[in-house]
Amino acid sequence: MKKDEKYYFHQYIIEQNILESLHLNERLFNEDNLEKLIESIDIHFVLQKLGLQLTLLSLNGKTIRNYDDCMESIKAMKSLLNIPKYAKHPLISTCVTAINLVKTMVEIAAAEQKVTTMKTSTEKATKKEELVVKALAAKASCNKLLKLLDKNTTVITQRDLSAFYVVATNFYAAEIAAGRLGYQGYFNLFKTMDEKDAMLEDDFMPAIKWKNAINAACRVDEIDWAVKAIQKYKPYVNESVRESVYHFNMGVVASYQENHDEVSEYLKKYGHEKLIINVNHRVYGLKTRYDRDGIYNEKTMTAFESALSYFQTTKKLSDADKRTYKNFMYILIKLYEIKYGNMPREEQKQELKNCEEKLNNQTINADRAWLNEKIEELKEELAI
Repeated sequence: MKKDEKYYFHQYIIEQNILESLHLNERLFNEDNLEKLIESIDIHFVLQKLGLQLTLLSLNGKTIRNYDDCMESIKAMKSLLNIPKYAKHPLISTCVTAINLVKTMVEIAAAEQKVTTMKTSTEKATKKEELVVKALAAKASCNKLLKLLDKNTTVITQRDLSAFYVVATNFYAAEIAAGRLGYQGYFNLFKTMDEKDAMLEDDFMPAIKWKNAINAACRVDEIDWAVKAIQKYKPYVNESVRESVYHFNMGVVASYQENHDEVSEYLKKYGHEKLIINVNHRVYGLKTRYDRDGIYNEKTMTAFESALSYFQTTKKLSDADKRTYKNFMYILIKLYEIKYGNMPREEQKQELKNCEEKLNNQTINADRAWLNEKIEELKEELAI
């Protein structure tokens, strides 16, 4: 039987009523249900606190509010986890593992931010070594989480299952941006979620999750899966944005099939207020310009510089998001200059080498994989 926090709350109500009935009927000296009552209270309490801890971690760095008192309360709760039956409880142990993963992800993000402020190469090298260690720890936590989800699929509700897989996909997305993981594992997560009916969240498909799943599938050439997923989940996307995001996703598929005319047509039909999808829509348009231009086009360079300026100055994106897109634009502009500018061949080769080094030294980048593909294409053109 699948059990969640609500189940244990209802169990508490049931057991409380039984206890009151035993008391009213003067039977408490002969029998009681105190062990079951306390267990239902404890498990419900622990699950509530762990859920709140995940929420607090997700707000880390995104608000100026102070949550120290909240964290002290959560720390006090954790003494209950020293009781073996609670520590081994399927849902509790899965929650704790998810929290450990998110905590490490927060530490990694903070360390990556710190690298950008360091002035000496020695400091940067030391911090990057620490990042590698933390990334390995996070990967181990993610693997443990996925094993627990496989093991406990039959007892974890679809709602909780979906939430835990979101934690795992967020980890993969962050590690891909950092260049430490590839898209195959990311796609495998979405495929598993699809197979386990864990893609939907309360019979609803978030537009960003839909977009990420389609992008991951296309990255590993799972075009058929992507097209099926577009059609399968379209009815579950919020009606106000459904058609718009549908056209965005179809544009992504067309771009990986190198149908550039179709990409333009689909993107023209896009219109959505969700900021991060707007940003991705803009980036896809820029990538299409890069691929389609046969010669240097001043309008394209103007579009690139306009996008870079936006990512440098906008207050709508977090500092981390701004940095990941700025890094992407720096490399994209340089690659465009190398590919379509009038540089001598030897200068092209040296600039490309410098560009690749800069990309490798960036701790995060919005689309490292695509840029690497373009670098490899240029290497082939220049016979490097």
